[in-house]
Amino acid sequence: MKVIRNILLAVALVLSASVLAQEPSDSVAVSRRLIIFDELQPEVQVHQSEAVEQLLLSRVFGVERSYEHLQDGFRIQVYSSNDQRVSSKESSDIAEKVRELGLGIEVYRAYMAPFWRVRLGNYRTQQEAQEALDELRDIIAKQAPELLEKGSMYVVHDEEVVLMK
Repeated sequence: MKVIRNILLAVALVLSASVLAQEPSDSVAVSRRLIIFDELQPEVQVHQSEAVEQLLLSRVFGVERSYEHLQDGFRIQVYSSNDQRVSSKESSDIAEKVRELGLGIEVYRAYMAPFWRVRLGNYRTQQEAQEALDELRDIIAKQAPELLEKGSMYVVHDEEVVLMK
């Protein structure tokens, strides 16, 4: 009886060792393929009609006019915070307040981890943006001084400025 038990134990040990010595499983092979795929960094091109682009501009960015293209430019930053407890609401309130002023300047509210930001306008040059900022400070000081209390306003470089036709 002991001999049969020892033989069964030896067979079980040999079988378990052979299972552990197998090639990587399919799931490991799949994950290796995915890693290789990520390293290739494939490019995706999206082709869409101008109507879709215009809809995107009007719904997401609040821009009602057609545009030439996106390019490097400048904007006026009126708010930036990474305090996750309050910055989402504050940025929303500030963006809405600026829109209510009726300045005719595009308002962009965006989350760029970990910051919520509110930026205004689309300017080709830093000088253009600075001149607009100087005028904007005077208007805000008279009509919405609480916006000046939220932080300083300054000109920032932006890689995706919408330039109008």
